[in-house]
Amino acid sequence: MEHFWDDPNRDFRQRYLLPEQFVWNINSLPRIDFDGYTSVVLDLLPPPPAVILDAGCGPGLGTKLLVERGYKVTGIDYSERGIGFARLMVPQAEFVHTDVRQLESQQQLHGQFDAAIHVEVIEHIPPEYHTQVLTGIRYTLRPAGSLVLTVPSVNMPLNKWH
Repeated sequence: MEHFWDDPNRDFRQRYLLPEQFVWNINSLPRIDFDGYTSVVLDLLPPPPAVILDAGCGPGLGTKLLVERGYKVTGIDYSERGIGFARLMVPQAEFVHTDVRQLESQQQLHGQFDAAIHVEVIEHIPPEYHTQVLTGIRYTLRPAGSLVLTVPSVNMPLNKWH
């Protein structure tokens, strides 16, 4: 059985034909994985009403979960289409179309956040940009701010995108 995440032609910059995460069956493997790691991420954040940056928010399902817990959230993503869906699906949050590799130059975001999340994103960015990404996220954080970053586990089946 072939799954959408195994598609070798998948272009993550254009992938959001629909905000697929919002229509996943709650009992499907992608949704079970998503709910599992996002619950851990949410538990590691400072308590609401902290101000959170969702760095690599895609169509905004993680952002929605943050908003539902009482956080003030700004989501950023490289995909203009993903940001468009996020704005529709989570109107309570703010969204900025920008490349996470460019956060150092996004001075309007510097020092604005109590915490940032970078959930299942960095593995999609070429390794030569990882330091630039993490440095940029650091610029967005307040002095005592924290970053929660997740990557796929060695305990889950990987595909060529991870």
